[in-house]
Amino acid sequence: MRVGSVFSGILGLDWAVCEHYNASMAFAIERDPFCRTLIKKRHPGLVVHDDLLTADPALFPPVDILAASPPCQDITVAGRRAGLIEGARSSLFFRFVYFASQLSPKPRLIVMENTPAFIRQYRGLVEKALNHIDYGCTLVLCTAQSAGAPHKRERAFVVAEHGTKNQGLVVDLTSTPGPLWPTPMASDHRPRGDIHRTPSVKRRMKNGRQLNLSMVAGSSLSPDW
Repeated sequence: MRVGSVFSGILGLDWAVCEHYNASMAFAIERDPFCRTLIKKRHPGLVVHDDLLTADPALFPPVDILAASPPCQDITVAGRRAGLIEGARSSLFFRFVYFASQLSPKPRLIVMENTPAFIRQYRGLVEKALNHIDYGCTLVLCTAQSAGAPHKRERAFVVAEHGTKNQGLVVDLTSTPGPLWPTPMASDHRPRGDIHRTPSVKRRMKNGRQLNLSMVAGSSLSPDW
């Protein structure tokens, strides 16, 4: 199986998709120069395009799976909440849908990852856009904790299959219990050296479920925590 990647970043989602489906990369589309350099270094010979807005679907090789992490800046709680339609970055999701619709043949699967608002607030728009190009959506909400990491970081996943109907939200793991580190937030930023004393971090450690520090060998955390 072959995987095409849009909004590739450093191919984090795409690596997971390739591992799960025993697939290999066919192409990547990523605007950030550093990420493109890293992709080319790790995947010599891979077709890498620099901008979805100028990408001609007819020039890309056929793929079985199209993976994407559309920009979340306009819908995440850490952003300005401009919205999926109005936001200059997050609205690129619709350009991605158009790109997917123009690939020939159409990929059997589309796999997307995003902030939870992608499903919780904009599920109707997401499903409608993908249904319009004949993809049925299966939705998943999970956390980094669901995969064994000691912090929350909620994420939304959409697996859309060509020629099928919507399956709805089939998994919600956002209430998974267990020990947690606080999830970093934009408001936690302080000058280097003061990271362990930010009020929001200490408050969330105090009010939330704390990780047993004896579990972390050689931890350099401040004892103030």
